[in-house]
Amino acid sequence: MAAAAAIQPWPVVTNAVVQTDTAGAFMLFLVFHVALGVDQSRRFRHRDAALLGISLGAAVAARYTSAVGVTAILCVVVAGLRRGDLAPRRALMFLASAGTVALGTFVAIVPGCLHRFDAFKASLLYEYRSKQAVTTWDLDQFWDSLTQCAPIWILIPTAVGAALAWRTRPSAGLLGSFLSLLVYFAMTAKALMPDYCMPLMPLAAALTGISLWKLANANPLAPAGRSFPIAAGAFVLAGLGVTSVTVHERYAGDTRYQADAWSKANIPPGPLGFAPSGLRRKRTALRAPAGYEFVDVHDKPEWIVIPRRRSLPIYNVYEDPGHYPKFPFDPKARTLGLLGLPDFDFFEDVLFQKRRDYHCDLVQEIKRSPWPLDYRGYDVKIYRKTASR
Repeated sequence: MAAAAAIQPWPVVTNAVVQTDTAGAFMLFLVFHVALGVDQSRRFRHRDAALLGISLGAAVAARYTSAVGVTAILCVVVAGLRRGDLAPRRALMFLASAGTVALGTFVAIVPGCLHRFDAFKASLLYEYRSKQAVTTWDLDQFWDSLTQCAPIWILIPTAVGAALAWRTRPSAGLLGSFLSLLVYFAMTAKALMPDYCMPLMPLAAALTGISLWKLANANPLAPAGRSFPIAAGAFVLAGLGVTSVTVHERYAGDTRYQADAWSKANIPPGPLGFAPSGLRRKRTALRAPAGYEFVDVHDKPEWIVIPRRRSLPIYNVYEDPGHYPKFPFDPKARTLGLLGLPDFDFFEDVLFQKRRDYHCDLVQEIKRSPWPLDYRGYDVKIYRKTASR
């Protein structure tokens, strides 16, 4: 498991992971670990309830969706009831004790949930509405986000390890871990982002370790005691190697830096036209290099920079006028959000080469990296005023 943890740098360098994502993921994994231990010992002591409560409360404090760990606890308690390890009354007391400790731990870490309850409630409602109420299911988006955090080379050994673990020693604790993550992904599926997949990663490391151990035992050329370090070491080197390349691609391949470098090498310092935004997004990740200044395109500077984020709405509304419900497109008046008739004249002249009032030639197109990163940047097109003009 420790060797397989080499996969952990991957989501860190490919996603905008904040500290709470990582902390929440490992605290949820601790819930799984304690639940598995309780299921194997079959003792269900007060100490076990306290450990489950502390780990669950801390996990939820770090990330509210970690409350899915309750599923693992319930699976273990139900299994104890079926085996006769627990009487119904004792099972209720165990759950009540774990729940009380979890609630106390959560309040201790997030005291604002009490003295600023309205703000706490509003944040929960916002999270629900932004991720559930106003979104739709998109299988492509789900798969893209999942594989950005956990690529195929992580998912395959994880799945193999899960099958081996269940075949070797099925348990309610293991089942509870799987069901908890299933519930988690079912809740977040409609608005899944790469960093939302972080809760999977600690368990993926553990299950990958099982796959490596099984692979080592299957090696007829060397004893398991020797082949496992070799297999684990190879996985570590492969994981760190891919991570190193990804770190380079994450920054060197970012279109922001590429556009900056190209501008400095090919354009004299001075004004750069920057395409207007129609969706109230006045800010952009792209910044003018030192010595340059972004100016209004209607001033007709010699050089114009158009990130895909600024041009995409134009293509979208021409294909589907109702593409942005919050920003109605008026085809007759040619208005969209903050964009007016002069802006559409500009985009049509430059993007669709109508060349009525703006005569520009495409000089450079910078495409974003094909790597599965959370922020690959947007394609950037750089135009120059036609020489004859």
